[in-house]
Amino acid sequence: MGYPADLICPCDVHVERVARRLGLLQRKQVDWMAAEDLTAHLRASTRSTR
Repeated sequence: MGYPADLICPCDVHVERVARRLGLLQRKQVDWMAAEDLTAHLRASTRSTR
């Protein structure tokens, strides 16, 4: 069984649009790598606010 820290943020059309506006996503394709990139950005921003 996994841990919450192992989860990947799903990247649907709506999440993609907001992530691009916030500068969290630069990939042209919305694929698994985009979801991993977005998750990495979110994790980094969460760690920096603690």
